[in-house]
Amino acid sequence: MDPFDSDLDQNDKEIFYWEELHDEAHSEEEPYYWEHPEETSLEEKADKKPYRLTTLGDYFEKQGSKLILPKRRIGGRSGKRVLRKKRRSREDCGSKAAHEYPKVNHESQTEESSGDDQDSEGSNEPDTEEQCSKDAKDTFFMPNTVVRLNVGGIHYWILSDTLIAASFFDRLLNEDSETYNAIVSNQDVFINRNGRWFEYIHQHLITSQTDFLPSDPSALLCLRDEIRYYGLDTLGKAVDKRIANVCGTLDRPRTWRVLPMIEFEALCKVKRRKVPLMEEYELIGTIETQDAYWVCPRDIYIHSSPSECGKACKKLFDPDLHGWHFNDETRVILASKEEQLSGQ
Repeated sequence: MDPFDSDLDQNDKEIFYWEELHDEAHSEEEPYYWEHPEETSLEEKADKKPYRLTTLGDYFEKQGSKLILPKRRIGGRSGKRVLRKKRRSREDCGSKAAHEYPKVNHESQTEESSGDDQDSEGSNEPDTEEQCSKDAKDTFFMPNTVVRLNVGGIHYWILSDTLIAASFFDRLLNEDSETYNAIVSNQDVFINRNGRWFEYIHQHLITSQTDFLPSDPSALLCLRDEIRYYGLDTLGKAVDKRIANVCGTLDRPRTWRVLPMIEFEALCKVKRRKVPLMEEYELIGTIETQDAYWVCPRDIYIHSSPSECGKACKKLFDPDLHGWHFNDETRVILASKEEQLSGQ
């Protein structure tokens, strides 16, 4: 097929166009044709200007031909139309390339990133599953199970849910495989500590109370060491407070008061006291006493002893009626409380 056949339509002829190029615009993607057929004039050969086939090159590439046709100039309106057509085709190709290239690159990057994410997720899944199985395997705690303790030769039975309140037993029941095997086989779990002091810890774990602590300072100090070993913060604070109270009591003596029973009963009934009597003092006991009083022969009230009576009183003295007499009296012994004294 001859591209310049006269039978071709004018539009088909306009498709095949040689474009004149300059040297600075040379590119490997757009081949240049320096050869000229014999029909080309010598002046044009001397110029050796490069020319490029636009659509005609695509045609010959399909046909498998490497012929180089002479430059054919198109003038007039048809040439302008061809130039406009070429310009539009170039703009379309440029815009298409500008839009398609980032898209292809973005998709490739997206596929690569998604592939990396899948690889990373796949690599993390086995580690997570392995970690979960490891955690489940390392937990030996059995709820609502009777644990037999042998603390320094003294045996205690207590539920596992009660024991985990202490950090020592929490680690022991959750992480120690030997303890787990002993509980399963109904064997004693031996703890190399003082079994006598553990009685206070045992009572606190069951009742959550702290009013059973001893009063001896040396016993409290030993108990505090045991409590720290087992990790009981609440009981440890109660023991520290108890030690402070006892030490404060030892430094300052207690206040004692001996009151007649009548006066004691009257003070207990008084409601205007800022601090009630029995909150400030504790009752120690009662005693029976005899109160002596002097009877003046002249019945003078202010004469409370023989030295106060003069000669006139002595003249009227009768041993059966005057002189010293005694009354039986019950008295109450009170002492200040230890907590009240240490808090002052």
